Amino acid sequence: MEIQFIQDDDIEQVLKIYSYYVLNTAITFETEIPTLEDFRGRVLKVKSTGHPYIVCKVDGKVVGYAYAVQFGERQAYSWSVISSIYMDIDYKGKGAGTALYKELLEQLKKQNIYSVFALISSTNQESISFHEKLNFKKNATLENIGYKLGEWHSTVYYQCILKIPEGKPLPRVPKFN
Repeated sequence: MEIQFIQDDDIEQVLKIYSYYVLNTAITFETEIPTLEDFRGRVLKVKSTGHPYIVCKVDGKVVGYAYAVQFGERQAYSWSVISSIYMDIDYKGKGAGTALYKELLEQLKKQNIYSVFALISSTNQESISFHEKLNFKKNATLENIGYKLGEWHSTVYYQCILKIPEGKPLPRVPKFN
């Protein structure tokens, strides 16, 4: 198993993983699979901000990916991010996701990120348990915020505090990718 920053030739495999979740779950509220060109643009946008976008590979095959984006557009949000992780369904529950996410959190610590948020469909108990094992705590619930697959879905916000805020924040370390 190898964890590394995403490369351009990984993007098609990453989109394939994501496509399963778009079509079959409410884990993402996206309802149509983005084109490869659109998805590549999303990856490049994350990379252009300096936030990590990483993949986990087994025998050269991408089996999962994780990334973070700034929590909000305004400058004061610079020390908080929203994280995402998606795994190939054949590799869930085998430890690769935990290793991948721990690496993402380590990269975020190096960037002086203070808080990481995960937005999780309230019915996704697997993801809730996964995040709780990694010291995320439930912070908020947004009731019936999205409609997908014939029903309304709520979203829960989970937060992991990487650094305790004390006074002025440490400068962000924009790097990677």
